[in-house]
Amino acid sequence: MHELSSGAASTIESALNAGQKIEAIKLYREATGVDLRTAKESVEHMQAAMNDGGAIVTDPQPVIRGGVAVPEESAAALTAALFAGNKIEAIKIYRNASGGGLKEAKQAMDALEADLRKECPENFTFAAKQGCLGLILFGGLLATCAGYVVA
Repeated sequence: MHELSSGAASTIESALNAGQKIEAIKLYREATGVDLRTAKESVEHMQAAMNDGGAIVTDPQPVIRGGVAVPEESAAALTAALFAGNKIEAIKIYRNASGGGLKEAKQAMDALEADLRKECPENFTFAAKQGCLGLILFGGLLATCAGYVVA
């Protein structure tokens, strides 16, 4: 489940108690920024926990950086992966922490990386690859193929 402040969880719980499931889903989406399907599943999970007498799990202190809210233990791993140039790993970490979809995770990591590059560019340990190596290799391959066709 995604991190909710205790106030947001209380508001969602009140909506569920009033039989306003759609309103609860809307409130959940506003509080977490997740897609509709994820919000619906999470609210249904919350509703089931309430019906079983369980408490709604909240995390009052998610880490928010660059518009990305994750638990503190995941935030360190995210930034380390981005600083090392491993965006795919960062996306996996974010998806596991947030339960969100691939598109949402990719957008969140792009935004976080952009913010980190502005705030502390010196922490990035990899150099962005620039150049025309691919073009040179393609040209060589093309020349080789042309040699075989002519011969």
